[in-house]
Order: sequence, then C-alpha cells, then structure tokens
Amino acid sequence: MMRHLFIALMVCLSAATTLAVYLVPAPHLHTVNLSVPSPVMPKPWLAPIKLDWQLPDISLPSSPDVVAMGWRWRSAIEHAATERFGGTEHVARFAAQIHQESKWNSDVTSHAGAQGMAQFMRPTANAIARLHPDLSPADPTNPSWAIRAQAALLADISARFVGETPCDTWAFRLSAYNGGEKRLVAEKVLAGNPEAWFGVSGVEPQISRRKSAWIENRGYVRRILLTLEPTYLKAGFPGKAVCI
Repeated sequence: MMRHLFIALMVCLSAATTLAVYLVPAPHLHTVNLSVPSPVMPKPWLAPIKLDWQLPDISLPSSPDVVAMGWRWRSAIEHAATERFGGTEHVARFAAQIHQESKWNSDVTSHAGAQGMAQFMRPTANAIARLHPDLSPADPTNPSWAIRAQAALLADISARFVGETPCDTWAFRLSAYNGGEKRLVAEKVLAGNPEAWFGVSGVEPQISRRKSAWIENRGYVRRILLTLEPTYLKAGFPGKAVCI
C-alpha cells in the first residue's frame, strides 16, 4: 500500500514539474504586472516605479514675475515658431518650455553643463548649428539664438515622433528634447501602446534610464503640458492647449 502511494506521489510531482517548465516565460521576454505599470528590468536602478508617489507635484503655481519676463521674448518666439512650424499655434508651449528650462535666465548653467535660456549642452548646440547653417556659430547663452535653436530642434524632433493625439505627440517631443531620443525609443519598445504617452500601456510608465532621470523627464513633460502651457495661454500668449 505504501509503495503504491509513493509511486502515485512521484507521478504527481513529475507532472507538476513538467507543467511548470511550460509555464515559465522565456528569459528574453518581459512579463508586466499591470498593478505596477513598468516591466522588470535587468539593472536594479531600472526597477518599476509607482507613478503616484514618484512623480513631482506639477501643480505648483508659476510666479507671475517669471511669466511676465516671457513677454520680453514673445515676439522672438512667435518669429521662431513661424519660421520652423509655419505659424504661432505653439508659441505658448515654447514659452512654457523655456520657463521650465531656465525661467528666462540666459546666464544660467546647469550642474550638467547645459547653458542658456533653452539649456543646450555644448555638443547639442554645435550639432544644431551644423544642421542649420543659419544658426551657425552656436551661441547658447544668446537668448535670440537659443529661442531660434529651440524651435529648430523641436522641428527636427517632430519629424521623428508622432503619437495618437496631439497631446501624445508633444509629450514625445518634449521628452526627447529633455532626455534624448535614444532613451525614448527604448521606452517606446517596452510600451504596450507605443503611440500613446499617458496610461498604463503607454510610454510614460516605461523605464530605460536612471530613476532620477526618469522622474525629471516625466515631470518635465507633465509640468509643461499640464501646468505651464495653460498658464501662458491665460497670460495671452498665442496657441492652444493640446492636453487640457
């Protein structure tokens, strides 16, 4: 009797082991737990991040003085937007981006070495000048050059990133401007819906960069599109909100 029970137990264990082999996913495939909206990545600093507690507060009020400073450069932004995009529909968004980058301070240099009102790294500024001879030589600390170069770079990026909606499209473009195209492309590959930015299956929750860089990049996009652009529209800058 005991011998028969032992044999039956061994048969069950064998069947369970075989089933487990078929259920374990192939090592090159990512499995996504939808309760934590990002796949498990191989490096510890690329672990899943919960959006509800990691993203910064984007609703912080903008100083009226900072917004007022933008009026000095409104006509320059309108000219640059018309030059690169054929009109002024993006002017408030471009002003919001400069606000986020430097608060209109042309003399600021970031800890990473980004310079000027639009915060260009020197290699990026030089690359823009090579690609656009009318912007040569590169001069990122010159406000007029920075505004024109901002529009030129956004126009270049725009040719490569288009989303499901205008909101998604501009989220991609701003993300690429802030954190580079290479990381954004990698995160689009991870997304269930690579043409959407927001949402659990969109690109926003995906991570292919360091946590600190990811938090900065996502907060950058959200603050420009959801807080600062509406602020500049309310202040009278031309354009139309794409996400609100």
